[in-house]
Amino acid sequence: NFYTYRPTSVWQYLGATGVQRNHSAFSGAQGAAEGQQTAFIQGTDSVKQALNLSAGAHTVTFSLAQRTSHGGAQTLDFYVDGAKINGSAFDPPSGGAFQSFI
Repeated sequence: NFYTYRPTSVWQYLGATGVQRNHSAFSGAQGAAEGQQTAFIQGTDSVKQALNLSAGAHTVTFSLAQRTSHGGAQTLDFYVDGAKINGSAFDPPSGGAFQSFI
């Protein structure tokens, strides 16, 4: 199988989420932006991880791609301590290509 729902790891996968390897049903011909696997999120479910950071400013960079089949456009919000920190939803382009966000 090229994907797994809710695997056990340092990430917490809630609902219809999991990890997929390159070229699974979730990514089609598009490979990961880096490495061999990515997380997938279906619908309004979520993936989260607890981090302990020192005080100060921090930068988070991540890449998103839309699934190229079986679904419409999907956006993503980013939360820290339960508070949404992005002004507008991250909206990757259609067509399956990864776009990086900071």
